[in-house]
Amino acid sequence: MTSKKINIIVVVMVIFFALFFAGSFAYESYRIQEEDRKFAVEQQQWEEQASKDNASGGTSK
Repeated sequence: MTSKKINIIVVVMVIFFALFFAGSFAYESYRIQEEDRKFAVEQQQWEEQASKDNASGGTSK
């Protein structure tokens, strides 16, 4: 192989790894955002249920 072919192979490998890590980082960020969104929805539902449960009503003596 000539050095030009080796340089091309190295450049292609570097580009592949760079795109792979960029995609991995983007997916991880997306997954974290989705988990945060789901948690916020669950927390809001929990707070709404807690406020319903704690609403004033008849008391027993």
